[in-house]
Amino acid sequence: MSQPTIMVINDVDEMAELLATMLNVFGDYRTLTAYDGKTAIALAISNRPDLILVDNIMPNPDGYEVCRAVRANPLTSKTPIIMTLHSGMPNFESRGLEVGVDSFLYYPTAEDPLIDQVKAVLARGHLGDQ
Repeated sequence: MSQPTIMVINDVDEMAELLATMLNVFGDYRTLTAYDGKTAIALAISNRPDLILVDNIMPNPDGYEVCRAVRANPLTSKTPIIMTLHSGMPNFESRGLEVGVDSFLYYPTAEDPLIDQVKAVLARGHLGDQ
């Protein structure tokens, strides 16, 4: 199997770069990075990543609208999505589930929980393809 591509979407540049670096170094994944929802939607459709890691709170549009757009496009509708939330925001999970999020990851996170979550969601996605 080829090296999976993970798309990291976060409007905070430092957080996007940190997550991408952790995925590259500790998970040996290729990464694409977007810093706003509009760019993210276009990149997801044109690049069709194996998994999307999206922050819930972003401008232009927010992470929920990104998920809705990804799910609405036939090219990306089955792409697994992990939504990142800040600790203390569990009530935002139900909104994420409504737009098709597969899993959630809470900030702050270390590389082990991130990589474990990505591996688990990718494995479920590939099982569903068979």
